[in-house]
Amino acid sequence: MQNVRMLALIERTFMSRHSVLRLVDYNIRELPASIARITFLVKLYLSRNEITSLPQEFESLQNLVTLALDYNRLTSVPNLTSFTNLVQLNLSHNPIGQLPPEIGKLTSLEVLWVNETQLTTLPSEMGNLIHLETLGARGNALRELPAELFSLTNLRWVTFERNRVHSLPVSEGSSSSIIHLNLSQNRLTEVPPCLNGFKVGYM
Repeated sequence: MQNVRMLALIERTFMSRHSVLRLVDYNIRELPASIARITFLVKLYLSRNEITSLPQEFESLQNLVTLALDYNRLTSVPNLTSFTNLVQLNLSHNPIGQLPPEIGKLTSLEVLWVNETQLTTLPSEMGNLIHLETLGARGNALRELPAELFSLTNLRWVTFERNRVHSLPVSEGSSSSIIHLNLSQNRLTEVPPCLNGFKVGYM
């Protein structure tokens, strides 16, 4: 029944030329190839399904600005390098393990959520995300953070709560555009003076 409803919704979205499609909590394991016809999609919500990978046909949806894939079963980040229009990407609550360096090619990204995704590192290429304003990466196993993150001039809101961060790649005299930085429940033994006033966590 869920499958029939999903296919019907995809068809209705295509026929009506709606730019937003919500397939949340449909128990989807595999996306049907028919979704590739909706090349005018701008926002696609696929949260709370059983998706393990995206079909090759998905590449036709390059007008996407918002893509929500949280609470699925992705074990790696899908190849999204050609999705240069993406502004918001949610990969939270998937066991992806790592972000590939190619994430840095999504230069339009303003919001990236990777909460509870079993990350142990973040690639330095994230420094290419020049429009990034919000980064959520709580509940992972991060020990170190790339210095490139702290040089992003548009970054405002960051949470690394519940990780294993033991030091920060910033020095006295450094300046940052960040206005909210949550580092609670980490393993920091000291905090650079330039970050005093932020929520931090000691051992």
